[in-house]
Amino acid sequence: MCRNLLTIIAVLLITIIPAQGQTGQTASETIRFTTAVTDLRNHYHEILSYYQNRPVYMADFNIQILNQNPENAIYFIEPKSPAEDNQIPSQNYLSVKYNTKDFFDKEELTTLISKAESNTERVKKHCLVLSNYFSNKKFVQDASFSKYPALRDSLQASLSIALDSWKKVTDLNSNIQDAAEIQLLQSKKVAPFVVPMKEDADKLKRIIDQVYSQQLSAIILKLDVDDLQAMVDIHKDYSRKDKSKLKDESYLNVYSRFYSATDECIGIVRQILDCIEQKKFDSTLDNLFDKLNEKYSKVQDDYKLFASQD
Repeated sequence: MCRNLLTIIAVLLITIIPAQGQTGQTASETIRFTTAVTDLRNHYHEILSYYQNRPVYMADFNIQILNQNPENAIYFIEPKSPAEDNQIPSQNYLSVKYNTKDFFDKEELTTLISKAESNTERVKKHCLVLSNYFSNKKFVQDASFSKYPALRDSLQASLSIALDSWKKVTDLNSNIQDAAEIQLLQSKKVAPFVVPMKEDADKLKRIIDQVYSQQLSAIILKLDVDDLQAMVDIHKDYSRKDKSKLKDESYLNVYSRFYSATDECIGIVRQILDCIEQKKFDSTLDNLFDKLNEKYSKVQDDYKLFASQD
């Protein structure tokens, strides 16, 4: 009976240990892929920021010049963002895409990326049409520049769609990366400490991003903040955790500091949401955002320091 039990335990260990290794490898590959996606997203944001700012500004300025005198010289509108010359982020993304194993949500993420790239191409086409309106002097046959508003609106509408597409990529990519990082953290000795920290830091980041984007109502965000506060109140109590797992006890101070800064961020977010609800868009709100940035930087720094333990 005892021999049979030992055999069963041995078999379980043989199957569990490789499975854990495979999980860690999959998580590492997932993070490599999501990092390449982040670089690609940043690259496209740089491209789109050009189309957001320069072409429409220059086009409006040209219309002002031509309204003063149709014979005046006008400015050339470059139809291509300078950032498009950098092909490295796209090449890296494709390389990692085809050289990493499939994982949960990879297909959905790559589909979103393809759609976002396609929507970005539409922005480029609309900018080219706008540029040609001036460089090919099509405005000469356009009485009172009646066609210009439609060209301008088409570019801005395509920009809005492209930016929204890349936001969907960002949100899903971030969720996938967070989950993979938590998988890796589970294998660390300090997992009972650092996994809750990671979960709380991720939720705080999502709330702060939503506060900045103002895409959700203050009422919904307050519910998210209440949920986070409830979890933070549980996680910050380390009295029942095994402190022998820490590299040394100085990390308890880092742990407490992390949760103190998290509490402060939550308090500031509540104040910001109150200001938004009351439509107090003044220097008070600006100061609160400055304080939030400062405190959130401390949350990030203390998390990184704590997670760096061997």
